[in-house]
Amino acid sequence: MDKTERVSAKMPELTIGAEEWRNRTLRGMKVSHGIMQRNEKYVAARKSTDPSPFLRDFLVRHANDAILKYCRLMREVTVKLRQTVVKVNYEIVSSTRCKERLEKELDYIRKDIVTNRESQATRRFRPERELVRHRFPLIFDFLKEGVLRLALGQALSSGPNTTMTIPSFIHT
Repeated sequence: MDKTERVSAKMPELTIGAEEWRNRTLRGMKVSHGIMQRNEKYVAARKSTDPSPFLRDFLVRHANDAILKYCRLMREVTVKLRQTVVKVNYEIVSSTRCKERLEKELDYIRKDIVTNRESQATRRFRPERELVRHRFPLIFDFLKEGVLRLALGQALSSGPNTTMTIPSFIHT
């Protein structure tokens, strides 16, 4: 026989172990082969329903762009809020200063009121020699009324379209 010739004689099957073990192993291999084919069909069906890689990339890019836009807007809002806080703080300081000035003025007014009341109480209980009222205010009122009557009479006698001028020293 030449080394290049092959013997085509069928060799008997060699088995190791019991026939039952062999049958169980063959059955397990067939079941595994069926499971593998079903998985391949499932993967093929899944590929047809899954979004394409282009769509996935587009959606990821779009989501990232939306996130970046949102972050930019939030930074703008933060800056505006900080600016507003600075303005509000300035207004609070200004309002506090105004409040302090008003409280000072109110204290002065209260002191003036107390001084006025004390002065009135002092005048109420003055000695009798000081209780006589001076006549100058009465004379002044009398003169004031006379001048007003005189000015009114001149205005009425000169006509309806003339303006009445009251002397500058008489202001009520």
